Amino acid sequence: MAPATALVLVTSFGSRWGWTSPGILGLAVAAVALIALVVPVERRAAAPVLPLSLFTSRTVVLASVIGFVANVAMFSVLVYLPTYLQVVDGVSATLSGVHLLPLVIGLVASQSLAGRWITDPARLRVVLVAGMALNVAGLLLLSTLAPGTSPLALVLYFLVSGVGIRMVPMVALTAAQNAVPAADLGAASAVVTFARSIGAAFGVAVFGTLVGGDVAGGIGPAFRWIALPVVLGTALAFLLPKRS
Repeated sequence: MAPATALVLVTSFGSRWGWTSPGILGLAVAAVALIALVVPVERRAAAPVLPLSLFTSRTVVLASVIGFVANVAMFSVLVYLPTYLQVVDGVSATLSGVHLLPLVIGLVASQSLAGRWITDPARLRVVLVAGMALNVAGLLLLSTLAPGTSPLALVLYFLVSGVGIRMVPMVALTAAQNAVPAADLGAASAVVTFARSIGAAFGVAVFGTLVGGDVAGGIGPAFRWIALPVVLGTALAFLLPKRS
C-alpha cells in the first residue's frame, strides 16, 4: 500500500508543488524504493500477502493491467463528466445527474448480462474483447462532445460508455480466477482488485491534475479585462497562479 500511496500523491500534487520540486521527487524516489523492498520481503515470507508466483501467469498480469486501465476510464468518466455537463452545457448539478442515467443503465445492464454470459468459460475471451471494444468506442464518442451535441447523441454516447466500462473489470477478474489453482484464488482476486483500486485512484488524480491546470490557466485571461470589486479582485490575484 505504501508504494501505491506515494505514487498517488505524486500524481495528485505534482502540478501544485511542481513536478521537479523536492517533495514530488522525494515521493517518486520513495515509491521506487518501497517497491524494491516489497519484492524480497514477499519472496522470503512463508505466507506472503502478494505471492510473486502469481505474476508468472500471463492471464493474471493481463487481467490486472486491464482492470487498472478500465477503472481509470470508469472513475474518470463518473467523476468529471458531471462537471463537464455543468460547465459546458450549463445544466444544474441535479440535471447533470439525470443526464447520466443512460450511463448508469449501461453499467447495470452490462454487468448483469456479462455475469450470465461468462458462466460458460469458453465465452470469456469473446465477452472481454467485446467489452474492451465498447469501452474504447465509448471513450472515443465522449471525446467528440461539444456544446452543440444533441441530447439524443448524449444518451447514445453515455449508454455505450456505460456498457463498455463496466463489462471489462468483472470479466477480467473472472479470467484471473480461472487461471490459478484453488489455493491461490483469494490472492489472485486480491491482486486484480487492488490493481483496479489503484487505477481508480490514479485516474481521478491524473485527470484532476489536468482539469485543474487547464481551468487555472484559463480563468486568469478571462478576468483580465473585467472590472471587479476591489475585494474580489484582490482575492483572485492572490489565488490565481502568477504569470511570468
